[in-house]
Amino acid sequence: MKRLVLTIIIITIVFFSDASIIANAQTPDFYKMVDEHGSVMLIINSKTGEIVYANKSASVFYGYSVDDLQSMLISDINILSEEEVISEMQDAIEENRNYFVFKHKTSKGEIKTVEVFSYPYYDNEQELLFSIIHDVTDRVAIEKREENITLAFIAMLAIVIIFLIVFSLIQKRNNNKLRLKNEEIRNFYELRTTFSNALDDLTYLKDSNFKYVFINKAVSTFYNKDEDEIIGHDDFDISPAELAQKCRMTDMKVIENESYVVDVLEWHNRVYKITKFPVKLLNGDIGIGAFVRDVTEEHRDQKMKDKTLQRNMILMDVMTRDFESTEE
Repeated sequence: MKRLVLTIIIITIVFFSDASIIANAQTPDFYKMVDEHGSVMLIINSKTGEIVYANKSASVFYGYSVDDLQSMLISDINILSEEEVISEMQDAIEENRNYFVFKHKTSKGEIKTVEVFSYPYYDNEQELLFSIIHDVTDRVAIEKREENITLAFIAMLAIVIIFLIVFSLIQKRNNNKLRLKNEEIRNFYELRTTFSNALDDLTYLKDSNFKYVFINKAVSTFYNKDEDEIIGHDDFDISPAELAQKCRMTDMKVIENESYVVDVLEWHNRVYKITKFPVKLLNGDIGIGAFVRDVTEEHRDQKMKDKTLQRNMILMDVMTRDFESTEE
């Protein structure tokens, strides 16, 4: 089997050698073919690690003369330890492996990455390794660079994924907080609406532009309009100009003076007591809050009391004058 492998190597070398050598050679000169071949080739004693033979390409590649190389051990150029080199050569001899990747050092101290194809053969009972060496430093550097770029991309992608996961968790937590806050606001709004709708008084809130922000059911009933027909509109949009003008005047007093305003409004044979007050809105502007109570009956009762009191006073005055006349 080993003889067959060696024969194949020799045939390969012969095939790729200069055509003039093939034409002129009757009997192939093995060492001449090796010496003139473009590939780096070494023949190594597998027992001692001595470089038995080096071709010219090896001399050019390593920067040593052929004689210098042939006086060196393979461990002198292989940066592996001597024990590791022997172990690798043993694998090649036993044909466990024939392909290796090593780091070789040149005479200038440069470290080259090389592919080594090693095959055992025997010469005068000497156990040798025939090695073909290819410089793959540039290719490995490119592969390493691509690997680093890939690793950097993967790392960046991992960071992005982690960031998105963290952001998603934070967003989820914030959404949960927001949901709970919205539920709290909605519950408060429903509670406030329930209470305000239970009142007979008109209750509302306007913004700084005099547009309705909040109303209770009594306001809808008063204007005979749905809530969405009132919210976002001002008094001139939903009521007669005369009534709207009266409302606007008191609204302006509240905003200009930022103080309470109490007024009485008579409208369509009804009397309303209006209490308005400034409200600081979420955007920092001043709005107008209001309670409007129908005091028509109270107003009539008060008028009746006033008339009765006036009549009684007149009657008392008459009686007093009559009594004084009688005494005289």
